[in-house]
Amino acid sequence: MGRLYKFIDEFGFYIFILFSTFVISILGSFIPFKVDLKPYYTRLVMLEQILEDKVAHFPSPDLISRPVWYLFAFIFVIIFLSAVVIFLYLIFNFLSRKRVMAGSNFRPCPLWNMKDFFKIFIWILFWIEVISVFQDFMGMVFVYNFRTYLINSLCGSLMVDLLTIFLLIYWLRRHYHQKITAVGISLSSTVQDFKRAVFYYLGFLPVLFLLIYAGIFIAHRIQKPSPPQPLFYFLLFENDRLILTLVIIFVVIIGPIAEELFFRGLFYNALKKSIGVSQAMLVSSILFAVLHMNIFGFLPIFGLALLFVFMYERTASLKVPIFLHMLHNGFLVAMIVFVRIFIQS
Repeated sequence: MGRLYKFIDEFGFYIFILFSTFVISILGSFIPFKVDLKPYYTRLVMLEQILEDKVAHFPSPDLISRPVWYLFAFIFVIIFLSAVVIFLYLIFNFLSRKRVMAGSNFRPCPLWNMKDFFKIFIWILFWIEVISVFQDFMGMVFVYNFRTYLINSLCGSLMVDLLTIFLLIYWLRRHYHQKITAVGISLSSTVQDFKRAVFYYLGFLPVLFLLIYAGIFIAHRIQKPSPPQPLFYFLLFENDRLILTLVIIFVVIIGPIAEELFFRGLFYNALKKSIGVSQAMLVSSILFAVLHMNIFGFLPIFGLALLFVFMYERTASLKVPIFLHMLHNGFLVAMIVFVRIFIQS
């Protein structure tokens, strides 16, 4: 009986929050969804047809005549050659059992455990549901067109990421009286950490391309349309420079910081205390890929997650996976911008 009282005393409030989340979700399901998503799928079909036509006639005289084409081609060749060289260098050192990077004597030491993870996760779920229902309610009150709906979704994602960052920092300071340095974030060695991120991201690119190809192969085999991706839509079709700038800041800066703090800083550090380093690396990477809710991108996202957590464990600096994450998202943004120029030529 004493254990039950102790459990209720520690988790009773969070069980109530979880139950409230469930109730809010049920209430939200009764709000009518008035936004027609057909324009999204229609534009995607048109985009696919345009891309197929462009590839069939590639390179077109109009595209070659544009200076930006030469800039993109030059940058891509430099990145590709650098990636191949670094990849072969890493493989050679791995086979010869040479260490490319020395480990760190510092170890991340956040005091939170799996109980704290579930408590914070419940809070995040609660606020995600509150924001989602609020957005649905606003869509019921006001007449949303498709673009307004996507802007609304983007603002909701931004609020969730900022809330996650705030909750994690608050939890460290409020419950354990620790600073953010406990998870491996400090101003020291920032330049070195960025150089490491660039080096290892380039070295991982050949593996990433193979994983992306495997994901595309699976997508063609399943032949299932992907869910709406507001970020891709904005980067491909949006003309408002302010919105485009906000999208890029969200994708390249805020998103990576929030996700790395949650998955590597919180979840991985808590999990490895329970099941060990190797198992925690695998489980946290699988969860990272699953929660992105993209079956076609599961393999490349899983591979990237393994790279992020390996570099975090190796360097003991959360800045390295954050920089890696930023580099990857920035690379994707650059590729989407290239596709945009390509289809507009």
